[in-house]
Amino acid sequence: DLPQDKIIMTLDLTSYTSKERTDAVLLARLIDRIYGNPDWHDQVYHLYAGPEYPSPPADYPPPPSAPVPVELLEPNVDIDIARLEAICTYNNFCPFRLEDDQRADQQASPTGLYPLASLFNHSCGANAIWYCIGDVMIVRAAEFIPAGAEITIPYSVEESYIDRQMALKKHMLEHCIDSNVLM
Repeated sequence: DLPQDKIIMTLDLTSYTSKERTDAVLLARLIDRIYGNPDWHDQVYHLYAGPEYPSPPADYPPPPSAPVPVELLEPNVDIDIARLEAICTYNNFCPFRLEDDQRADQQASPTGLYPLASLFNHSCGANAIWYCIGDVMIVRAAEFIPAGAEITIPYSVEESYIDRQMALKKHMLEHCIDSNVLM
């Protein structure tokens, strides 16, 4: 929830696009969280940040480190803003509220970063779906998933095939073929 009387603007210098104001607030809150809790640094920086950055390690989540005192003016972790922007670009979710079909504020769609949910791969014909209740993300099977099969989720929740393609275009090199769409 953002105050309506404040103007918040941000420009992503990686993709050269203007972001929604909720993206700017997400980035600021993520920086605050990493600054105050160094364990979050490893959890966030182990996420995919795009082709310009090294691939994240295969083991996730990283082991927790020993608690360290947090100094107000001397951070214990290196915070790379450009990399955090890239991580948010490839991993943020738009958690719609369940109680209403339409967003109350059409100017600002909600944005959240869920590190564990970011590890799921995308499929237009996904075998699981996700939704949010407040700050909690729920991932639920949409069909029978055999043991050992990969669980996939749709990255886009847009209603039409064309809208899904437009939303996915900024992240994927090839278009997504939806097995449920007849051409």
